[in-house]
Amino acid sequence: MILVTSGCNGANVSSETTEKVYAFVCKYVEKHHRSPSIREIAQGCYLAHTSVPPHLDRLIKEGRLTKQPYKKRSLSVSKG
Repeated sequence: MILVTSGCNGANVSSETTEKVYAFVCKYVEKHHRSPSIREIAQGCYLAHTSVPPHLDRLIKEGRLTKQPYKKRSLSVSKG
């Protein structure tokens, strides 16, 4: 079952795509020891760069990722 919820600005956010974004961020951080940019996430997940933030917002809200406000490349994978 694929859960679709409304994200920022009313955008539909599917749980399947959110999981792909999460997996990409985890692998990227593990490989490069820094967080990916929005555009790198978009390219890696075959998404438009404008559709990435709702997925990140959802992962942050769920506590799976953290982000420092107003700082670029500040995503980190939450432990636990």
